[in-house]
Amino acid sequence: MGSVPNVAATADVSHPVKQGLVQTLGVYFDTWLICSITSFIILVTYSDPMEADANVGAELTQSALEQAFGVFGAIALAAIIFLVAFTSILGNYSYGEANVLFFSSSETVRKTFAVVLTAVVFIGATIAVDLAWAIAESR
Repeated sequence: MGSVPNVAATADVSHPVKQGLVQTLGVYFDTWLICSITSFIILVTYSDPMEADANVGAELTQSALEQAFGVFGAIALAAIIFLVAFTSILGNYSYGEANVLFFSSSETVRKTFAVVLTAVVFIGATIAVDLAWAIAESR
């Protein structure tokens, strides 16, 4: 979602390029390692992923892991997705709260932000996935 530059911008380093180079490692880790491993799991499990019983995305990955590791694979992926989502919510809340406190030191404003964010997270967790992606992708 592009929230890491917010934290990188506040780093206290001798030269901004040093922080920029460190931040590029996150992109390589995410793209090359995580995405490549996911695609290899799917490609090794299915000779033609388009003919798999599952839909796409997480369901396809979950069914590939389930075929490879049994029920444990599906449960492990569900736990990983939960932990990544939960820590992402906490991290982005922290970024948002820091921004809100920059503009106003009022405790009422901070609590209002927390309540609104909690409502938005609840709504986001209960609406259809296609609608959530449509909202996230709209600018």
